[in-house]
Amino acid sequence: MSEKHLDVASMVLDRQLLDANYVECGKVEDVELSGGVGRLEVTGLVTGPGAAAERLPSLARGLARRLLGARVTRVPWSEVLILASQIKLKSRGDDLGLTGAETRVANWLRKIPGAE
Repeated sequence: MSEKHLDVASMVLDRQLLDANYVECGKVEDVELSGGVGRLEVTGLVTGPGAAAERLPSLARGLARRLLGARVTRVPWSEVLILASQIKLKSRGDDLGLTGAETRVANWLRKIPGAE
């Protein structure tokens, strides 16, 4: 297995996703792989509040799911246009099912005094 395959997680995890219109539409929480020994291939990116909750300590998972929701969204790797400090997608976030919870949370956070 080559080094570039081993480094894919550090290249995409926690990166901001930007849709075709440069709208932030989530962060990468996990990487979906397929294949077997000696040949792994990235097939998708996993995002959403449910995926983010899985990375939290067990005591915080339930609270995070109740506050943010449990939705997990898979973005096919074929949707990735540019892989840089942010990940630019080919399609709009709405078309990929990405912007619902993030928009609700952003609107909720704006109501907190001093948040802007």
